[in-house]
Amino acid sequence: SLAFVLCAFFAVQCRTSPVTPYLSIVIPAYNEERRLPGTLAAIAAYLAAQPWSSELIVVDDGSSDNTAAVAARPGVQLIRRDHRGKGFAVRAGALAARGEFVLLCDADLAVPIAEWV
Repeated sequence: SLAFVLCAFFAVQCRTSPVTPYLSIVIPAYNEERRLPGTLAAIAAYLAAQPWSSELIVVDDGSSDNTAAVAARPGVQLIRRDHRGKGFAVRAGALAARGEFVLLCDADLAVPIAEWV
């Protein structure tokens, strides 16, 4: 549904430590094999240009397509879960995130990266 693919994001203050990335980006994904390649490339390019550390987490919510295979690339932490809905995928990603801030973004990047900061 459109509600699932709308890019809704927000920052959440998290615990910090000397080895904590500044930003964790969590992408919940369900059957997003077509959208993820461009999204991951755009996010990786954006993060590479930043002066702070980061991590990128994709949570595959039990997709029946090749979402997990597309997301399984260097620099991406892939979490695979049974299909339980977007809320569970978001929660799994947020709990796995180590960043000082956590940004949640859907796979379609409806909000351009340039508007994140």
